[in-house]
Amino acid sequence: LGMRYALDELGAEAVMEMDADLSHDPHDVPRLVRALDTYDFAIGSRYVSGGVIPASWPLLRKLNSRWGNIFARIVTGAHSVRDCTSGFRAINANILRAIGLDTIGVSGHCFQIQLLHRAVIHGARIVEIPVVFTDRTAGKSKLMITDVLEFVIHGIALRFGRTTEFRKEWYDGKRN
Repeated sequence: LGMRYALDELGAEAVMEMDADLSHDPHDVPRLVRALDTYDFAIGSRYVSGGVIPASWPLLRKLNSRWGNIFARIVTGAHSVRDCTSGFRAINANILRAIGLDTIGVSGHCFQIQLLHRAVIHGARIVEIPVVFTDRTAGKSKLMITDVLEFVIHGIALRFGRTTEFRKEWYDGKRN
């Protein structure tokens, strides 16, 4: 709803998304927005050179994040993107309009991968900007096993719902 409001009511040229718990540094916002001068979709990435995840993350969280990104990379067709699940993004309004936000019927992490998937389909130029991700200082994660299952089930449905396009994206990605 926030993205739709920004596009329709505010006439935004771009939309930002970021975690509200300050896991993303607001000082990085200008770097992501500047990237839209050249790209359509800028991702604040923990997993490119210069990106950082907290050293204090337990092994299970590190594995969950890494495997979630590998899975998301496969199902979205964004083979070169290292941080598909990042919630720190700047997106050109033209790509959001082309995607048709009203056709995305999911939320949370599923929204993240479906939005990225649709951006890939629409030929968005995607760049990852390294960021330092910090653990929240207040509150707790609301990620439950049901969220992980929904992510996997939705990802599989997303991928197998478009097997012809998947094969084309996969082979084209392998040739590039």
